[in-house]
Amino acid sequence: MKKILVPVDFSASTIDIMRFAAHTAQRANAQIIFFHSYYEQIVLQGMSGTDSVESLPLMDMRFSAEVRERAETQMKEILGKIEKEFKQENAKMPPYEWNVEGGDFETEIRMACNNFSPDLLILGSEGNGKKDPYSGSVAARLFKHAKVPVLAISKEMNPNSLEHILFLTDFSEVVNAKIRFLLDFALLFNAKIHCRHLHLDPDEIFDDIKTQSLEQSFSEEIDADLIDFKIIRCEDGEKGIQEVFQEFAPDIIAFLVQKHGFLHHLFHNTITRKDIFKTGKPLLVFSPQD
Repeated sequence: MKKILVPVDFSASTIDIMRFAAHTAQRANAQIIFFHSYYEQIVLQGMSGTDSVESLPLMDMRFSAEVRERAETQMKEILGKIEKEFKQENAKMPPYEWNVEGGDFETEIRMACNNFSPDLLILGSEGNGKKDPYSGSVAARLFKHAKVPVLAISKEMNPNSLEHILFLTDFSEVVNAKIRFLLDFALLFNAKIHCRHLHLDPDEIFDDIKTQSLEQSFSEEIDADLIDFKIIRCEDGEKGIQEVFQEFAPDIIAFLVQKHGFLHHLFHNTITRKDIFKTGKPLLVFSPQD
């Protein structure tokens, strides 16, 4: 992991997101860029006449300049606080850049991804709109369309207390690369990965074979107690997830969004989604395009 992109919206949790991202970059010896996009167009209602229309571009420019200046000030203030914290801990702040751009937030994030080519995108799952990560927010759309893994954090997260990463998966061959990424990520925090497959179809006879194949591929990591694999036989997704949560308390929940996979339907089920998000756990999501 060499590059981390962190979109921020200056909501209440912004400093927590930026702080965690900075500590992650430090552990990975990675470069980090903090990015903010502000909406630079305004709509003035109740105005009429030629003079009013001609004044709009000038008013837009003034408004945009004010918003940009305010955003730059906020970015510098937050980074100043984080740098001070690193100094107090006798730690070195990782190399970073920051950028403020005007435009649509989601579009600008995608452009930043193309320009910066990050290995990981870290953002808050609850922005100023207070939406959960899978109910139409920017985070939700990035989950589906970003070409890099997306880590969405919903609250303060202590990098020193990250111990368990849950990877909900179908145990297909496509997850091998995702597991390799998770292993590298987990090593930054001395955390363990728990791969769990929810076996819902009693007629499915290949789940055990897939599991054995993955266990052979990661036999060294299993012996080192870095990862384990387990099939949860259950009647429905909700009960399966509840059983996993009773087994251990995950600090991060990871999964791969697949258009026709079980998890696609699982995470579009309102009840199950609420059951997962009420835990307040961060989500690490691999999109189909990743």
